[in-house]
Amino acid sequence: GVAGPGSSTIATTTSSSTAGVPQPSVVVRPLPSFTDGFSRGVEVLSLIVTVLLVVVGALLPFVPIVVIVFFGARLVRRRNQPAPTIEE
Repeated sequence: GVAGPGSSTIATTTSSSTAGVPQPSVVVRPLPSFTDGFSRGVEVLSLIVTVLLVVVGALLPFVPIVVIVFFGARLVRRRNQPAPTIEE
């Protein structure tokens, strides 16, 4: 029949056959060797060194400010102390 306005017809077919569907394959990986572990350790060490260098590079511009404040505070503290008295 002819469908009227606002209606539609859908035809579906259900099949239980798995002949054309690829089955997942099991991948067997060998256990990692000493050199595999060593190379991964070197990679991690390299990453840590890179991160530390980035942090040092980011903080380096502030070192002169910290040095000036530190020595300025020492100078002010030293000037505000009373002169030592010498007892004989």
